[in-house]
Amino acid sequence: MLNSSKQDILIVDDDKNICEIFSEYCTDLKLFNKVIIAHDGSLAQQKLQNQEFGLMVVDINMPKKNGLELVTNEFRA
Repeated sequence: MLNSSKQDILIVDDDKNICEIFSEYCTDLKLFNKVIIAHDGSLAQQKLQNQEFGLMVVDINMPKKNGLELVTNEFRA
């Protein structure tokens, strides 16, 4: 059963233009409550500790903490 309430999306990318494009696209879709942006993996990790997201879009190559490190550390079983 699908949850009918809108959830937030987290976009993680060090390229601000990419974030803006994704943000505008996701806003236009009207599927998400809020679009949250983090420009590196460390900042994304902080955001993940403070709230839950329905979807994450993560760049692999970023400074401080790359996308693979972020996903591996946050979603380890």
